[in-house]
Amino acid sequence: MKINMIHKELFIILIALLIPLNHLYSQSVLTQQVRKIQHSDNKIVCSPNISIEKIKVDDIYECTKDTNNNIGYGFVSSINYNKINKKLYLCSTKVGKIFIFNENLHYLGIFGKYGQGKGEYVYPLYVDFNNNGRHLISDRRLNKSIVLEQDGSFFNNLPYYGEDPGYSLFYSQDLVLEYYPKKDSDCLFLLFNVNGDTIKTIGKRFTVDKNYDLIYNRLFFILDNERSIYCAFVNHPLLRKYDKNGNVVFEGDYSNLYGISRFVSQREKEIKEEYDTTVSNTTYITPNFIRDVSIDNKYFYILYNNKPSASIYVFDKTNFSVVKIVELYNKSLIPLTLFKICAVSHNLIYALCYEGIVKFKL
Repeated sequence: MKINMIHKELFIILIALLIPLNHLYSQSVLTQQVRKIQHSDNKIVCSPNISIEKIKVDDIYECTKDTNNNIGYGFVSSINYNKINKKLYLCSTKVGKIFIFNENLHYLGIFGKYGQGKGEYVYPLYVDFNNNGRHLISDRRLNKSIVLEQDGSFFNNLPYYGEDPGYSLFYSQDLVLEYYPKKDSDCLFLLFNVNGDTIKTIGKRFTVDKNYDLIYNRLFFILDNERSIYCAFVNHPLLRKYDKNGNVVFEGDYSNLYGISRFVSQREKEIKEEYDTTVSNTTYITPNFIRDVSIDNKYFYILYNNKPSASIYVFDKTNFSVVKIVELYNKSLIPLTLFKICAVSHNLIYALCYEGIVKFKL
């Protein structure tokens, strides 16, 4: 009897040691389910055990509280963090404004000005920043990118050469990388300087149907500190990485991942049924696999459209293996419907949900 009691106490101590302690601000980890992942050699490499981390987020900043604008669901095209001034920027194409918050999500005001004058914007799709503090605003209604100084003063206008909605990023201090969907070109990106002079093209488009090539090649992309380009295609389950010289160093099919494979097959079935019941098959029906991407020094984050609430898949930057899957919940343990994500680091991640903005860490 005494031996059994000792064994029982040792067992309890062992279990306690194995349970991770999560001292997280504004959140608590609900569960970490372990899933077995099966994959073939030509698919993305998966860890034998992937945890599905369900995080309860206690604080949700309601976007309408201070801004007096409805910038919640459907109204924010991107959220981005400026490492120079440590502020968060929300681009709203709906109201034509760029809202600024500090790291604690206190509303600070509006950056720039709506209009068609010098340095003004109408449809701010995305804003990026370089190390000089300059802001690069992608305005696809005015068909240009606007470069503003940190104080909002005008620096330069850059043309947008694509024929399909896209955005531009600072590739370096004086170079800009632009998503380049154009019917008479088979490249994905265009690199040019801040004067608008073309340097080179990067990447090759997929050819499926020449009438829908632009739609089929829609993607989200982002740069890391080494100027590598990480791409996630919107309408087919493929990830790709280019090095700073424009060479493909990784390409992987993720359709086998847990939570994705079923969604891929379901969307293929739905698209086929829509084609079969449509009188005219001239409309391209898109799968829309992803909602957003982000990156930090360690991980590549993809917000997948695999369920109404969406899941965040965390990839190792070095080999694209899946580290974990993250799902967010509110205080009532109801899943948060996520639309945009911005990772400053794995210790500071922002996400836009239906209810507002949240921040959490892994």
